[in-house]
Amino acid sequence: PIVNKFVFWGTMPFQAAYLPSQVQDLVCYKHSLETAAAGELQDPPYIDDHGLLAVDSIQQRLPQGVKEGPIATAIDPLDLIPFKRSCVSVQADLKQLSSNDSASLKRIYSDQLSWIGVVGKRAGETWFDLYANGQFNQAWLVGSTVLEQLIGNIRILKTLIGSPLTLNIRNLLWHGFIMPGDDIPLDAYGAMLIAVTMTIAHNAKAKLHTPLTIRHSNPKSFYGQRQQQDQSAPPVGDFDSTFEAISYRTTPPPVDTVQISEILLSLVSESSFVTPGTAEQWIAACRHLNSNSDYNSNFVFTMSTLPLIEHSLRLVYVTVNNCKQDRSSALIAGEYYLTLDVILDKVVPVEYFEPDSDVLLEHKDHENIPNMLYSELGAPAMNLINDLFILGLGPRLRDRTSHGELNSYLTVDVTKETWFGYYIGLIIYLLVTYIRNPGMVPKEAEHYTSWIDQYSECRFDGRSVLKKEALRCQMLLADYVDFVVNSRGETGELDSESDKLEPELGIEIIFNIDGAAVFSNAGFFSGQISIEDRLRASFSSWSHTTPIANLTTSTLSSNLPAWILIVQSIQGAIEKVTFKIRTFSEQLTLRQLSSRSRKQFENLKPLVPRLLGTLIGCLAIVERSVLTPTKIVPGSSERQDSSGSTGEVEVKLKELSVSARTSDKSNPGMSSTGATDKSSAEEILLRLKITTFVDKFVSNFDRVKLNLIEPAWEELEKSVEALFESGAK
Repeated sequence: PIVNKFVFWGTMPFQAAYLPSQVQDLVCYKHSLETAAAGELQDPPYIDDHGLLAVDSIQQRLPQGVKEGPIATAIDPLDLIPFKRSCVSVQADLKQLSSNDSASLKRIYSDQLSWIGVVGKRAGETWFDLYANGQFNQAWLVGSTVLEQLIGNIRILKTLIGSPLTLNIRNLLWHGFIMPGDDIPLDAYGAMLIAVTMTIAHNAKAKLHTPLTIRHSNPKSFYGQRQQQDQSAPPVGDFDSTFEAISYRTTPPPVDTVQISEILLSLVSESSFVTPGTAEQWIAACRHLNSNSDYNSNFVFTMSTLPLIEHSLRLVYVTVNNCKQDRSSALIAGEYYLTLDVILDKVVPVEYFEPDSDVLLEHKDHENIPNMLYSELGAPAMNLINDLFILGLGPRLRDRTSHGELNSYLTVDVTKETWFGYYIGLIIYLLVTYIRNPGMVPKEAEHYTSWIDQYSECRFDGRSVLKKEALRCQMLLADYVDFVVNSRGETGELDSESDKLEPELGIEIIFNIDGAAVFSNAGFFSGQISIEDRLRASFSSWSHTTPIANLTTSTLSSNLPAWILIVQSIQGAIEKVTFKIRTFSEQLTLRQLSSRSRKQFENLKPLVPRLLGTLIGCLAIVERSVLTPTKIVPGSSERQDSSGSTGEVEVKLKELSVSARTSDKSNPGMSSTGATDKSSAEEILLRLKITTFVDKFVSNFDRVKLNLIEPAWEELEKSVEALFESGAK
């Protein structure tokens, strides 16, 4: 249920509403100030007949603070007027060259567009089309991504898009602060952006003599995309689709861009989620859906709506949390904007409130003031917003789009991308949530939003990903058991020595521990159970009802990204063993196995069940420690061995408590922050023990030193039992 509705729109002036006066003075174009500062100064030509910038001439118009190096102090707005004037001059010169025609711009800068690669060229052409059509706001959004993929630290750019102490157009636009009614000449600034970017490309092309390779020529895959099977791994069916259907049961319908455009256009004028003064921006964005442009306009729709959504969420956040009103605006240098990472945090910073705020009186614990946006929009919608925009393993649409990392979506049909249907559903949901007249909601809108109420969990938080990776391991093992069963005769005996496997091949459960319902139970790997039933049973065993926020440092699950990597390493070891058995078996069936390989196979077969059993044991440890966590008291001074002296575990905890926190590195893709590992010493030691065993397992398996794997397992087993027993005490 909606707790609050927007009630403040009616009295808020929208022109320059979100730009404090200091920021307005920096970015707006006031002719009275221009005349006072510039006098009769005549501007020289700033671009030549090829549309290239006369950099030296422009630099004479830059503020002194920019020319001197890092911008440490505020710049007098009057010092920016010569540069603003040069932008207007560049706009006039560029208009004379191209007649504001997109085809002419593409012709003038054809060499540069060809040089910056397929993705850069498509993004550049899209940029020129938008600019020539007078859609300067959207043109800036696209153009800034082209530039960001191209440039380094250049003075002109520090003035145009860089420091908050200068124009800072790029950040003001991408965070949604600039309104159409603001006195900001985006046409002139946009002309300068075109000339600067193309001049940089021209100069770089002349020096490099090779085509430019853009860092993000293909969209980065994110965890939610269908996983590409390793060529060395056995197939396990369509695990990702099956997992999605079993675990979440929420999938948006196929996208019909014509229908969606009609729905959105009907909602924009009726929804209070649309910030006053931005209706035309919304309408222009919606018209990109399924347009007849020669670029992929559907992704331009995404680029154009992201800043609008961010700013509307910012205003809802400020309203429902009773924050200081300046949190809704762009701030002056030295202060941070209210950005999505804060908007979606579970708690509100105490400095966001006035000293006499009722909120501070109501909540005595000022470090944990709850973010009422979660009550306002509800958990399902907030889960979806976190998945789309913030969580490191998700698509991270907002920041990756703004930095040009997804520009290649301008070259493909983005409506077929996994995230697009979810994004469309979210926009319609937010517009409908704040509809002024419910009778104006098109009946088709529910078709695209009804699934959101069932979005009960985030897909890309650490716990959900860990569960999925553990289940992937289970499916690999179950598929291997099926393979073994199918390789036997109907009676369980061999049909012939050449084409059937021996019946003892399978898996062995060798580590039974409480709290490991799945990986201490052979029934979860039975070939008698369907994949769907296995997933359902396992998923219910690892209920998501224990919120991560309630798991303190006294558990073993403080660093979920590190645990994810451990489970993935175990998965790799399972694939290595099962793939080798499958390969040997197929070669044996085809009589292609050499005598040496046959001997190796004969020696390996009786060991396989226990080898896989050690890996299942590792998964049981992870299950007991993280998926069904039991608290372990960290640093207990009562922990002793049988001799009464401090035990080996306690000694190693003290040794590792500092060094392991800094050396326990995780895959950057597994975490959205570079925060220091805050795991307890117990957790760090446990992860280290498991990782050491898996490394030894893989190394010894590759070198066919299988006799060394069992001692390594016994060492891990002994350490884990000591740790669990000490925690129980």
